[in-house]
Amino acid sequence: MFENLKVRKSLLRSVKILTLIVILWLFYTQISRFTTKELAELHIERLDYLIYAVLLLLVNWGLEFFKWRWTVSCISAKPLSKNVLISMLAGIATGIVTPNRIGNFIGRMLYFKGGMRGFLIMGTLYGNLAQFISTIFFGVIGFFALGTSVLNEYFSELSQIIGVFFSVVSLFIYLFYPFLPIRKIKLFKRYLNLISSFQQIAKKLLLPLLLLSVLRYLVFVFQFTLLLIAFGATYSHDLINGLYVMFFITTLIPSFILGKLFIRETVSMLIIGALVPNIAIVITASLTLWLINLGIPSLVGYYFLSRSKLKEYV
Repeated sequence: MFENLKVRKSLLRSVKILTLIVILWLFYTQISRFTTKELAELHIERLDYLIYAVLLLLVNWGLEFFKWRWTVSCISAKPLSKNVLISMLAGIATGIVTPNRIGNFIGRMLYFKGGMRGFLIMGTLYGNLAQFISTIFFGVIGFFALGTSVLNEYFSELSQIIGVFFSVVSLFIYLFYPFLPIRKIKLFKRYLNLISSFQQIAKKLLLPLLLLSVLRYLVFVFQFTLLLIAFGATYSHDLINGLYVMFFITTLIPSFILGKLFIRETVSMLIIGALVPNIAIVITASLTLWLINLGIPSLVGYYFLSRSKLKEYV
């Protein structure tokens, strides 16, 4: 028993150290990408827009907090807001070092008792699906709105078909999961009790999580728009639709720890670069958005993660 506890403490310590190293590496690799000359040529045209984008960090993660709190409250009768907030921030730290940030549930689980963890993992995945649906839905709108003005005809039509397919499938899973006859599906036999029990909880989560996910999606699209304008881009409806398409593509492309950010920058240059003459503006806005929405929160989350103790959650 004591040996197992020692191993688990050692594993936790290793995870904390690895998380810190990767987060610091992420900061370094992104900031060091610009040369002195490129940095000197960049100008903030609208400082007020930059400030608004930074302040929207609170709205962005505030909406995620309400999503997570609603999920926890449907599982635990009286969740402490402090635990909900800290667990969400810890989830950002563990999510940023995992592919597609799927590891956000790891940090979240540390602050709750073992009996709740299975349901909270399911709740996290259900909330992630709601966010995915929001991205895909608006991505489809972007593809149809842009048409062939930015994309070539073949790619535009193919993307519309793919977008509609993912929208229908993911929305079907999300809406009808709480009502599907899970007990008759042998594939889920091992986790049958957990999955079927969570169906009752999902009925309470269905609409609130979807609405909050849509609002959160619109917030970070608005943030990106503000940052582009702050660094010199000109607003247009095509710019918004281009952002819808960009987030759609980056969401569907698999990534590893650093891949998502590099992928987003590449897609940004291909899509938004066709609408904004200066590529440096696009890259700067993308990096700034990452620092605001993920870089800074992940460091805050790591602070709480590093202070967590095994006795709190065993």
